[in-house]
Amino acid sequence: MMEKTWYENEAFIHLLDCIALSVAVIDHEGNILMSTNGFQNLLNSIGENVKTICQKEISLMRALKKEQMSVIFDKHFEALGRAHKVIIYALGNHQEDLYLLQIDDVSKERLAEQKMIDLNYEINEKNRQISDNQIRLINQEKMAGIGQLAAGIAHEINNPLGFVMSNFVSLDQYFKNLEHMILHIQKKLLQDKKDFTYEALEHLITTQKQNYDFDFLIEDYSELFRDTMDGLKRVEKIVSGLRIFSHKGMSEAMLEYDFNEGIEDALLITNNELKYDAEIIKDIQYVPLTLANRIEINQVIVNLLINAIHAIRANPKVDRGIIKITTRSDEQYITCEIMDNGCGIDPAIADQVFIPFFTTKEVGKGTGLGMSISYDIIVNKHGGDISFESEVGKGTTFKIKIPIKKVNHSYVNDYVDRY
Repeated sequence: MMEKTWYENEAFIHLLDCIALSVAVIDHEGNILMSTNGFQNLLNSIGENVKTICQKEISLMRALKKEQMSVIFDKHFEALGRAHKVIIYALGNHQEDLYLLQIDDVSKERLAEQKMIDLNYEINEKNRQISDNQIRLINQEKMAGIGQLAAGIAHEINNPLGFVMSNFVSLDQYFKNLEHMILHIQKKLLQDKKDFTYEALEHLITTQKQNYDFDFLIEDYSELFRDTMDGLKRVEKIVSGLRIFSHKGMSEAMLEYDFNEGIEDALLITNNELKYDAEIIKDIQYVPLTLANRIEINQVIVNLLINAIHAIRANPKVDRGIIKITTRSDEQYITCEIMDNGCGIDPAIADQVFIPFFTTKEVGKGTGLGMSISYDIIVNKHGGDISFESEVGKGTTFKIKIPIKKVNHSYVNDYVDRY
C-alpha cells in the first residue's frame, strides 16, 4: 500500500475543515491534489475555469520568481452580489512543484468598497452642487451690488459724457467755421490771383480771421479738446472699475495686486453713492504688491464701503458722515481699515455678522450674503483675516488683513498673454 503524502493525510484535512479554511493543494498544471469542503463550495460559486487561471498565474509566478499571486473574481458581482479572491502560494520555493490555492469570499468587502465608491461619488456630486450654488450666490450678490450702484454709476458716466457731447457740438461748429474761412480765402485767391498782392492777401486773411473770431476759436478748441479727453478718461476709469464685477477671464486668477489701486477702483464706482452723505478720508500709505484675486478683493472693499454709507444714513445723530480708509503693511500682512461714524452694530448680533443670509436691512434691500462672501474671500481663499470693532451710535471699523505673497512675474506675464 502506497504511503499517503502529507497533504493527503486525513487528520490534516480534517483539521483544515475544522478551522474553516477554504484551501487546496494543486500542481503546476492546476490539478487539485487535495481540497477542503469549504474550498469545493466556493469553487462552485466562482463560475470560472479555475484550473486555466491557475496555470497562467503559476507560469507568471515562475517567470517572476514570486512566492504568491492573487486574483479577484467579481465579474458577476453586479448581478449576483458575489466576489471571490483566489490566492496561490508556492510551497517549498517551487522545488516540490506544489502550490497552495486559497479561495476567500470577499463579497461583503467588495460590497462595502462599492458603497464607499458610490458614497464618494455622491459626496463629490454634492460638493460640486454646493460649489455651483456658491458661485451662483456670489454672482447674485455681485448683481445685487451692481443693482444698488447702477443709478449712481449711470450718473457718474453721464456727467462727463454730457460735457463731452457738448464739447463735440462746439468743436464741430469751430471746424465748420474754419472750413468756411479757408474756402472763402481760396475762392478769393482763385478769382483775383492775377491782381493779388501780398498786402491784399494779408488783408484778406486778417479780415476773415476777424469775421470768424479765429483767435478765440484756436484758444477755445484746445481747451475743449483737453476737457473732452479728461471726460473720456473718467468714463474709461469708471468702466474699468466695473470689471471688478464682470471680468470672466480673471475670475479665478491670483495675480499681482495693488491694494491701494483696488481702493481707488472701489471708490470710483461707489462715488455717487458716497459723495452726498459722507466725506472720504484716505490715510493710504505704500503697501507692497501681493498675489491676490483682484476681482474678489475689490468686491470686499465695495461691500464694506456700501455697508458704511448705509450705517451712516441709519444714524440719526449724524448729518454728514465720515468714512476713513487706512492702509498699512508689515513684513507679513497688508492691512486695510474702513471706519465709519454710522449707527454701529448691536453686540447682541455681532457674532452673526458673517453668517450667510443674516441681514438687518428691510426685506428686498439686502441679501444677507455680502459679509459672508467677504469672509470667505478674505479668510478661506486668501488666508487672511477680517474682523470689526463697533459701538452703537458711534460707528464701526472693519479690518482686513491679507498675507503678502511674492509676485511671480513670469507667471503673471504668461497669464496676461493668454488672456
